[in-house]
Amino acid sequence: MAGGIAHDFNNILAAIIGYSEVALDEIPESSPARQSIQEVLNAGNRAKELVRQILTFSRKSEQYFAPVQIHLIVKEALKLLRASIPASIDIRQDIDCQCGTIIADPTELHQIVINLCTNAAQEMEDKDGVLSVSLEQLDLSAYNLQKKIQL
Repeated sequence: MAGGIAHDFNNILAAIIGYSEVALDEIPESSPARQSIQEVLNAGNRAKELVRQILTFSRKSEQYFAPVQIHLIVKEALKLLRASIPASIDIRQDIDCQCGTIIADPTELHQIVINLCTNAAQEMEDKDGVLSVSLEQLDLSAYNLQKKIQL
Protein backbone atom coordinates (compact mmCIF):
# COMPACT_ATOMS: atom_id res chain seq x y z
CA MET A 1 0.00 0.00 0.00
CA ALA A 2 2.82 2.43 0.88
CA GLY A 3 4.37 1.78 -2.51
CA GLY A 4 1.16 2.69 -4.34
CA ILE A 5 0.74 5.92 -2.39
CA ALA A 6 4.39 6.79 -2.95
CA HIS A 7 4.01 6.31 -6.71
CA ASP A 8 0.92 8.57 -6.77
CA PHE A 9 2.73 11.19 -4.71
CA ASN A 10 5.73 10.95 -7.02
CA ASN A 11 3.49 11.84 -9.97
CA ILE A 12 2.33 14.98 -8.16
CA LEU A 13 5.92 15.87 -7.30
CA ALA A 14 6.95 15.52 -10.93
CA ALA A 15 4.55 18.34 -11.83
CA ILE A 16 5.70 20.52 -8.91
CA ILE A 17 9.37 20.05 -9.76
CA GLY A 18 8.82 20.43 -13.50
CA TYR A 19 6.79 23.62 -13.28
CA SER A 20 9.21 25.06 -10.71
CA GLU A 21 12.12 24.47 -13.08
CA VAL A 22 10.20 26.12 -15.94
CA ALA A 23 9.31 29.09 -13.70
CA LEU A 24 12.96 29.52 -12.68
CA ASP A 25 13.95 29.67 -16.34
CA GLU A 26 11.35 32.38 -16.99
CA ILE A 27 11.82 34.54 -13.87
CA PRO A 28 14.55 37.19 -14.08
CA GLU A 29 17.49 36.87 -11.67
CA SER A 30 16.47 40.15 -10.01
CA SER A 31 12.93 39.02 -9.16
CA PRO A 32 12.15 38.50 -5.46
CA ALA A 33 9.96 35.54 -6.48
CA ARG A 34 13.00 33.66 -7.77
CA GLN A 35 14.17 32.65 -4.28
CA SER A 36 10.68 31.45 -3.37
CA ILE A 37 10.46 29.30 -6.47
CA GLN A 38 13.94 27.92 -5.71
CA GLU A 39 12.72 26.94 -2.23
CA VAL A 40 9.70 25.17 -3.77
CA LEU A 41 12.08 23.30 -6.07
CA ASN A 42 14.39 22.37 -3.17
CA ALA A 43 11.44 21.11 -1.11
CA GLY A 44 10.10 19.16 -4.11
CA ASN A 45 13.45 17.47 -4.60
CA ARG A 46 13.66 16.63 -0.88
CA ALA A 47 10.14 15.18 -1.06
CA LYS A 48 11.20 13.14 -4.09
CA GLU A 49 13.99 11.65 -1.99
CA LEU A 50 11.53 10.84 0.80
CA VAL A 51 9.30 9.07 -1.73
CA ARG A 52 12.36 7.09 -2.81
CA GLN A 53 12.92 6.17 0.82
CA ILE A 54 9.30 5.04 1.21
CA LEU A 55 9.63 2.91 -1.90
CA THR A 56 12.90 1.48 -0.60
CA PHE A 57 11.25 0.63 2.72
CA SER A 58 8.16 -0.89 1.10
CA ARG A 59 10.34 -3.10 -1.11
CA LYS A 60 12.87 -3.75 1.66
CA SER A 61 15.67 -2.99 -0.78
CA GLU A 62 19.14 -1.63 -0.17
CA GLN A 63 19.74 1.81 1.29
CA TYR A 64 21.46 4.49 -0.76
CA PHE A 65 24.78 5.46 0.80
CA ALA A 66 26.87 8.27 -0.62
CA PRO A 67 29.53 10.70 0.54
CA VAL A 68 27.73 13.71 2.06
CA GLN A 69 28.83 16.84 3.80
CA ILE A 70 26.82 16.49 6.97
CA HIS A 71 26.77 20.21 7.77
CA LEU A 72 24.89 20.92 4.52
CA ILE A 73 22.21 18.35 5.35
CA VAL A 74 21.77 19.70 8.90
CA LYS A 75 21.55 23.31 7.70
CA GLU A 76 19.00 22.43 5.02
CA ALA A 77 16.89 20.48 7.50
CA LEU A 78 16.90 23.39 9.95
CA LYS A 79 15.91 25.80 7.21
CA LEU A 80 12.93 23.64 6.27
CA LEU A 81 12.07 23.07 9.92
CA ARG A 82 11.70 26.81 10.60
CA ALA A 83 8.45 26.89 8.61
CA SER A 84 6.88 24.02 10.53
CA ILE A 85 7.49 24.92 14.17
CA PRO A 86 5.99 27.81 16.17
CA ALA A 87 7.67 31.21 15.82
CA SER A 88 7.90 31.34 19.63
CA ILE A 89 10.66 28.72 19.41
CA ASP A 90 14.05 30.19 18.58
CA ILE A 91 16.34 27.94 16.54
CA ARG A 92 20.00 28.42 17.40
CA GLN A 93 22.70 26.77 15.33
CA ASP A 94 26.32 26.07 16.09
CA ILE A 95 27.31 24.20 12.93
CA ASP A 96 30.98 23.49 12.22
CA CYS A 97 31.29 23.67 8.43
CA GLN A 98 34.64 21.88 8.64
CA CYS A 99 33.15 18.55 9.79
CA GLY A 100 34.08 16.95 6.50
CA THR A 101 32.38 14.22 4.53
CA ILE A 102 30.68 11.09 5.84
CA ILE A 103 29.19 8.07 4.11
CA ALA A 104 25.44 8.03 4.78
CA ASP A 105 22.00 7.95 3.23
CA PRO A 106 21.36 11.69 2.80
CA THR A 107 17.58 11.31 2.92
CA GLU A 108 17.66 9.30 6.13
CA LEU A 109 20.11 11.74 7.69
CA HIS A 110 17.81 14.63 6.79
CA GLN A 111 14.84 12.76 8.24
CA ILE A 112 16.70 12.05 11.50
CA VAL A 113 17.50 15.73 12.00
CA ILE A 114 13.91 16.76 11.20
CA ASN A 115 12.46 14.10 13.55
CA LEU A 116 14.76 14.97 16.46
CA CYS A 117 14.07 18.68 16.13
CA THR A 118 10.32 18.20 15.67
CA ASN A 119 10.19 16.06 18.81
CA ALA A 120 12.09 18.73 20.75
CA ALA A 121 9.80 21.48 19.43
CA GLN A 122 6.71 19.48 20.41
CA GLU A 123 7.98 19.37 23.98
CA MET A 124 8.06 23.18 23.96
CA GLU A 125 4.57 23.48 22.44
CA ASP A 126 2.66 26.58 23.60
CA LYS A 127 5.78 27.96 25.28
CA ASP A 128 8.71 30.11 24.29
CA GLY A 129 11.84 28.07 23.93
CA VAL A 130 15.19 27.62 22.32
CA LEU A 131 15.97 24.71 20.03
CA SER A 132 19.74 24.49 19.99
CA VAL A 133 21.45 22.37 17.36
CA SER A 134 25.19 21.94 17.22
CA LEU A 135 27.45 19.94 14.98
CA GLU A 136 31.12 19.44 15.63
CA GLN A 137 33.80 16.99 14.63
CA LEU A 138 34.88 14.65 17.41
CA ASP A 139 37.76 12.26 17.80
CA LEU A 140 36.09 9.01 18.80
CA SER A 141 39.10 7.22 20.15
CA ALA A 142 38.33 5.40 23.40
CA TYR A 143 40.08 8.05 25.51
CA ASN A 144 38.30 11.01 23.95
CA LEU A 145 34.94 9.27 23.85
CA GLN A 146 34.99 8.78 27.62
CA LYS A 147 35.95 12.43 28.12
CA LYS A 148 33.29 13.89 25.82
CA ILE A 149 30.27 11.86 26.83
CA GLN A 150 27.95 13.99 28.93
CA LEU A 151 25.23 12.25 30.86
